Amino acid sequence: MKLMTVQLNNEQRARIDYLLYDCQNDASFADTLSQCESSAELHAFAEQFNTDRQRSAFSRFYENQEALKPRLEDAIFTYYNTMQDVFREGYDPDFVDEDIPRLEESGEIWGLMSDLQVFIPKQAEGAAPWCIVLLWECTWEMEHGLGVRLLNGEVDEVGEQSIVQENM
Repeated sequence: MKLMTVQLNNEQRARIDYLLYDCQNDASFADTLSQCESSAELHAFAEQFNTDRQRSAFSRFYENQEALKPRLEDAIFTYYNTMQDVFREGYDPDFVDEDIPRLEESGEIWGLMSDLQVFIPKQAEGAAPWCIVLLWECTWEMEHGLGVRLLNGEVDEVGEQSIVQENM
């Protein structure tokens, strides 16, 4: 992983609301978590831009992504199967089986998700757990997407993308 440091004045820093992390240039990241051909975005909120705790949280996440993938896959698959009937209800019958299929294997879930975004919210000080929020576009919930909150590398919550707002 290459890290680049850029010196910004306060006015420039206030205008930056995210860092772009391109998973196409990082094959291990793309192959492990994004499971898509599009780029992933890495966001760090401007008012807490590039704190040591944010960098540390991302480093821990990045270093442990291979171990994290099966836990993410299981948690997302469980959420999908639990909510599937709700998602299918009222959906266009011509597209329901394509967009919200009945899945047999947990690994099939990755085919329904795209455009990973990695949010690194302000991290609490001290011994508090580090937090990363992962967001995907998904076929079954196009309006609200999918969000997963990780605390200390463990899946803490799976739901709509709005969970990122709870961490800002």
